[in-house]
Amino acid sequence: SEMCIRDSISTLRANKQVKLIMGKKRNRLEIIYDILFTLKKNPSIKKTHLMYKTNLTYVRLNNYLAELEAKELITGDERTVLTPKGERFLQEVRRMREFVDSFGL
Repeated sequence: SEMCIRDSISTLRANKQVKLIMGKKRNRLEIIYDILFTLKKNPSIKKTHLMYKTNLTYVRLNNYLAELEAKELITGDERTVLTPKGERFLQEVRRMREFVDSFGL
């Protein structure tokens, strides 16, 4: 039982260190930004590669893609591409981030 407790403590410490290394969880806007930014940098990317680059599960990625397509920020089936509206959204989010960063927040 003492060995079991040591293992549990080691696991907790390891998990805490992983969280410190990985940082905080992304919010919804950050995930959308990551998807759109990845599509901009990789215009003919397949969904599978987009999934890996954005670090999302297949189901979560498809949910986001369906929403982004419904809002006309992206288009495409086998290969997803950014629309002009998506480009503008990406620019505005980038400007907003720069503005917030300029205040050190």
